[in-house]
Amino acid sequence: MRADLIYIAPGLTFADLRDGTITKPEVLRAELNEWLFRPLHVLGQASAGNFGDMGCGMAMLLLELTFFEHHGQYITGKDSNINADPRVKISSTDAFIAGFNALRQYLGAIGRGTPDLASLDAKSLYKFGRCGLFHSFNLRWEFLVDARQLSASFERNSHPDVGGWLINPWRLHEDLESYASSYIDALVTLSHPWHQPGHAMYAADLRQSFLTTFDRIHPLALYT
Repeated sequence: MRADLIYIAPGLTFADLRDGTITKPEVLRAELNEWLFRPLHVLGQASAGNFGDMGCGMAMLLLELTFFEHHGQYITGKDSNINADPRVKISSTDAFIAGFNALRQYLGAIGRGTPDLASLDAKSLYKFGRCGLFHSFNLRWEFLVDARQLSASFERNSHPDVGGWLINPWRLHEDLESYASSYIDALVTLSHPWHQPGHAMYAADLRQSFLTTFDRIHPLALYT
């Protein structure tokens, strides 16, 4: 395939990546902006202030949940494909959990996480997305969309007759975009401000894991 004919994002081809006119972290930034955050922005604008707009909220949540397994592969340097080499394989569940835990750590560090966020079971959230929404297109009782747009991204439901967790897709969009920007900046600067011990060493490991996964997902050998 001709590298200059295959677009990664508007105005960005595999030839740009091959020729080094854009860095690998900036390619990821472009992908996330075009494939995830810009569509989320469109949905968010369409429902802004329209409390009770369940349709846009559900569509946003479906997009947002795709972030975690993808990101978990980047921060672990492992492959969640079922046919992956066993030496570098990670289960889709564990990749999702790794991606979610990174966001959870970030939100706690910047003061945007609720006090009870640490108790959210990431595996249950994975099952909610994978087995509930993606497989059956329905909601499991322990997670509900906050169509009022009032809660944090993830917040315990205080209603005594309902319980479980509320997910606010509008707030989650903001948090994911903020986290992704901070993560990519850390790859570039080799700093990792929301991780407490051993900043420089941890950031170097983070970058190596990123490069391992990036090169696997973007196989330049396929392009001429």
